[in-house]
Amino acid sequence: MGLFGGKKAPTINIPAPPKLPTAEELYAQALGYARREQPLGFGARESALSDLNLGNAYFDRFQPSSFEQALGNQYFQNIMPDLERSIKHNLSLSGTINSPLLADQIAKARGQVGFDVGSYLSNIANQRALTSLNSRLNISPESIINPFIETGMNQANKQADLSYQGALMQAQADYQNAMQKYNQSNAKRALIGSVLGGVAGSFSGPGGAAMGSSIGGTLAGGGAAQSPVSFGDALSIYQAFSPSQPGFARAGFNGYGKNTPFGVYNTGSTSILPGKVPMGMSQPVYMMN
Repeated sequence: MGLFGGKKAPTINIPAPPKLPTAEELYAQALGYARREQPLGFGARESALSDLNLGNAYFDRFQPSSFEQALGNQYFQNIMPDLERSIKHNLSLSGTINSPLLADQIAKARGQVGFDVGSYLSNIANQRALTSLNSRLNISPESIINPFIETGMNQANKQADLSYQGALMQAQADYQNAMQKYNQSNAKRALIGSVLGGVAGSFSGPGGAAMGSSIGGTLAGGGAAQSPVSFGDALSIYQAFSPSQPGFARAGFNGYGKNTPFGVYNTGSTSILPGKVPMGMSQPVYMMN
């Protein structure tokens, strides 16, 4: 690069790959959703297993309600009078109505009716208990959280893809804008360098040509057009020559004087001609081609 060399060419910034939620994260989100939105369904199977562990104590919770008990009592009251009359009638026909058989048969009838009513009510209660138990055992936690996990996974994949595509498009757009500005900046520097180089080259003498070459190369931003002489060196070379005496070193520049070969210019602080430099010393010399 010269003194006015261009900036470094822009590069595209590829966005980092999107981060998807892990299985643990999705499962934790699903658990939170299930416990918040469907607490009874999510814990149904566990509560049923806990009730099974209680044994008969669980079924005791489902005793006949007061309404059911009232229906049973009403049934008993409606059946027993008719049943007693039937027993007395049968014993009267046999002539044993006044025997101990009457009391015995009536007691057995009462016991049987009471047992039937109690069994009926107990069966109803047990059926409710079993229905509740079986229903809850058939509700697995996975049936509640799996749809949420699948939905979360699908949404995460879609969102990650959309976000990455959007970031990639933005990176490409930023790169194109930066490259456009970079090319425009280089074009301006090349134009300015060409104009200044032409102006400087219009001065008489090899110093003007050297300065023009240097300005044209340095302002162009480097590359094949870049001159090996810096902008400052070019100005110094040009100042070393008088427009009226092209090719000769100006007094005070510590040059070789009027016997200096054409095209050879001293850019250092000594005045030793080429070929006469003592061994072990260097002589900074600029030679125009």
